[in-house]
Amino acid sequence: MRIRTRAGVWLLYALVVFVFVYPLWTVVATVFSQRQAKLGAMMNVPHGLTGANISQAWHLGVARGLMNSLIVVTPSEQVDLASGFDYMLGGIASFETIAMDRRCAAGR
Repeated sequence: MRIRTRAGVWLLYALVVFVFVYPLWTVVATVFSQRQAKLGAMMNVPHGLTGANISQAWHLGVARGLMNSLIVVTPSEQVDLASGFDYMLGGIASFETIAMDRRCAAGR
């Protein structure tokens, strides 16, 4: 019974890794591949490394999108850091964790 449980846990881990890593691998393999990517290809294996796809995307408008993102994100992050809201939430969460730990240790 214990072997089945361990096998099930490892199978679940493998499934989670596949679900999160496979799309990332597909993007990275497509970006750095020398050949043109085939639409609908399930396993993209890079054949040689090149940066041609990155430079092509940069010239087709990625630079403008990146700049727009920086214009929106930078001021919002500055306001977030200046307000200290993250630190306040972190302090509340850590206080509650310490209080719960002490209650559990006391048997309440």
